[in-house]
Amino acid sequence: MGILSNFVPKPSQGQIPRVLVRSPFYRPLEKFRLFFVSGRNSFSAVQILSIQRTMISPTRPLFRTRNNHLGFTLIELLVVISIIAILAGLGFPAVGGAIDAARKTRASSDVAQIATAVVAYETEYGKLPTNSGGTVDTEFLKILTGTTNTTENPRRIVFLETSAWQKGKGGTNSSGFCDPWDSQSVYQIALDTDYDNSVTAGTNSTNIMKKVAVWNNPTSGSASQKNRRYVTSW
Repeated sequence: MGILSNFVPKPSQGQIPRVLVRSPFYRPLEKFRLFFVSGRNSFSAVQILSIQRTMISPTRPLFRTRNNHLGFTLIELLVVISIIAILAGLGFPAVGGAIDAARKTRASSDVAQIATAVVAYETEYGKLPTNSGGTVDTEFLKILTGTTNTTENPRRIVFLETSAWQKGKGGTNSSGFCDPWDSQSVYQIALDTDYDNSVTAGTNSTNIMKKVAVWNNPTSGSASQKNRRYVTSW
């Protein structure tokens, strides 16, 4: 019992010292005290000492393991960045093609609406509107939109509805009616002024059997991009 008195406080001692409570060996000692009180008559002093050493000795793992870190290592981070770069490189051409396709659809709708507006004007007034520049400029837009020109469109009929130019959507600005790619790329137009039901139109000056032909003249991008962005009303 002399051995145990150095480690295990007796019930009669009252409050347990703070130093012992804070010690990492307190919980094993407390377990041993309870164990000893319940079975002290069954063990010899040597057995008790052996049990005491077993209970208060810290347990150590059989194998030392490396601490697991939640963060990325430098190599893992570089691999992730490389994968993202590869996926971005594969995705950008597809996204660019989809954007160009959407803008081409909008440009095709624009040239068709302009051609339809000219035909409607001829049906209403019995003649084609005057156009001296070969483009859908601001003066020609005044005729089709019925804003200020009363000589060519005295009834102020709105044959064509337009909106302000926006990138990707096209529209009108101080230059005229422009395509969705470039604010300076004004739509081109050819009118059958001699009324032989034939016009020369397009970037290749093609003979078209129409009263009116409208197209764009892409000015930005590579040669292949310009070819993809080229739209006509015929």
